[in-house]
Amino acid sequence: MSAEAERRREWPFLRVTLLAVSALLGLQLLGTVVDKRIHPAPTALDLTAKCLRNEKRLVVDIGATDPIAKTADGGALHTRVERNGVTIVTSSSDEKAKRIAGYYATVNPGPEDVIELKGHVVYVWEFSPLLTQRQTMYDCYY
Repeated sequence: MSAEAERRREWPFLRVTLLAVSALLGLQLLGTVVDKRIHPAPTALDLTAKCLRNEKRLVVDIGATDPIAKTADGGALHTRVERNGVTIVTSSSDEKAKRIAGYYATVNPGPEDVIELKGHVVYVWEFSPLLTQRQTMYDCYY
């Protein structure tokens, strides 16, 4: 049998193999899409709460704690670090977080450092935070 005839005999097997591999890749992609719909990725607030509970051993109350926090599209939580309470408000963008920090600054006559903005997160402290308190929050920033 000539080399040309052998190549012609191999093409159907190659086509079937490529079709099978393509079908498997398509099924893998479909499975990934379905998995993401069923099990959405945790939000930044979920990851922060998990970190504060599991790594920092803090008691965390999830949910909006004041009218401004209720406006945040990323949610809010409250915790206490070394006897200083802090509300963590998350947003979907840095711009929205900046707006929320501005709202807090308008209604809060206290020291400037009780309201902190870090990316898409606003920290609202009861008292001026110590460096260790601030670092605890930054360790769980997502």
